Amino acid sequence: MGFRFTVETSIGERVIRCLRDPALKARWLAADFSYASLQIKMYIVSWRTFTDVTAQLISEVFDLGLPPKEVELNAVLANRHVANTGIPKLFAQHRAALRAEEFSRLRNEVVHRSYLDEPELRAVEQKLNYIILKDLMSDVPKSSGLDAILNELREFVEKKNRELDEHFSSMLEFLDKLLLALAGVMETRNGT
Repeated sequence: MGFRFTVETSIGERVIRCLRDPALKARWLAADFSYASLQIKMYIVSWRTFTDVTAQLISEVFDLGLPPKEVELNAVLANRHVANTGIPKLFAQHRAALRAEEFSRLRNEVVHRSYLDEPELRAVEQKLNYIILKDLMSDVPKSSGLDAILNELREFVEKKNRELDEHFSSMLEFLDKLLLALAGVMETRNGT
């Protein structure tokens, strides 16, 4: 299963490759860049939402009595009731795979600055923008190199899919262990 995002559908890819008007072809490809960027941003924001929901869940299981707006993962993990369990240790063991600090930073950049720190995607997009600008300055658009840019975009998407799929799998593995730990806490509290 895992995480997957796409840049173009097979129909969209065929349209890009078959368009005769280079300017139209370039605009279609520019839309694919925007779509790829949007999908990565949504994954980042969704992952950060996952950590917020996880903090809420832990707070509820331990009946910490915190108002929802005050629930923050680090504060919940530092709470003495939670700290006396294996849950903070579980987070520490999966810290590198979950990349919590990195995704928190990325989320803040995406939400507050609308900025996505993806140098590879930006480099390929700059090549596309150069072609578009060059064509705008010419009487007859040529747009040579668009197929190469499409291939670079596809390679980036495949690489990013592998990276995010690995992250997603790590998150599911962690979530499985966390839910088992929380079920144990609930069983202990309920005397079963």
